[in-house]
Amino acid sequence: MLDVEYNTLKNDTALVKYLKSTKTKLLVSWHDFKKTPSTAELKKKLSQMSKFSSNVKIVSTAKSTNDSTRMLELYSKKGKNNLISFAMGDFGRISRILCLYLGSPYTYVSLGKAIAPGQFSVDEIKKITNLKK
Repeated sequence: MLDVEYNTLKNDTALVKYLKSTKTKLLVSWHDFKKTPSTAELKKKLSQMSKFSSNVKIVSTAKSTNDSTRMLELYSKKGKNNLISFAMGDFGRISRILCLYLGSPYTYVSLGKAIAPGQFSVDEIKKITNLKK
């Protein structure tokens, strides 16, 4: 599976045509590194992205717990899409875990030092997810 940024696909019809011709399975990703859009904007983005693939990743930056909640609410609106949705930053940390329990096939962790704001290490996630066992 190839992870391709949504804006790249939206702006490069030749690439889209090539990827279709090779039957490349896609994960279409979109990130907002400044904020979390409104619910209506997120639903619209999900709809637009799902035209390229049923595998969709939407990540924003949380400035509040409400922002994280909005990102997690996308799971109830995902339809037939395979969705990965969470928020970055300190307010988004919990969404990186909760997404696993709402339908995300996985979350993103670091092997040591975080490479994205609010990212857990693989060891931290292992400890947290093993609590339920």
